[in-house]
Amino acid sequence: MDTNELANQIVAALAPNVNHPDVMKLRGAIEPKMKGNIVTESAWNDFAKTPSDDDSAASFRKELKKMIVADADFALQLVTLVSQIKVTNVSAGRGGVAVGGDVQGSIVIGSNNMISHQSGGINITDSDVKVDGDLVGRDKKG
Repeated sequence: MDTNELANQIVAALAPNVNHPDVMKLRGAIEPKMKGNIVTESAWNDFAKTPSDDDSAASFRKELKKMIVADADFALQLVTLVSQIKVTNVSAGRGGVAVGGDVQGSIVIGSNNMISHQSGGINITDSDVKVDGDLVGRDKKG
């Protein structure tokens, strides 16, 4: 795993989950390394306070990459810790459906829905919304 990929995976794991129990080992390894240097400490503190802020994440990622390059043992420790994280991020907006895996069968939400199954696709029509098309594995973003 290269430096950029490792740093990106760490930020992706931490950003929505900074205080999640499964991420605390990773955080516990990183936090002490960030202390003692005003720039790295500031980058870490900003990211820990506002992990969803793109600028905070970019600053933290930049400092983290420097540390990964400078310390091979630390990099190996991070690779191990990232591979052990089992946090799944699933969310849905108002009226949406959150799925943390595969769905088989139908999901219908709302009221006054009319659903008709057609060969090769699905058509869902509500009074305000119309969605149709093929909903298959190739449409998933990976």
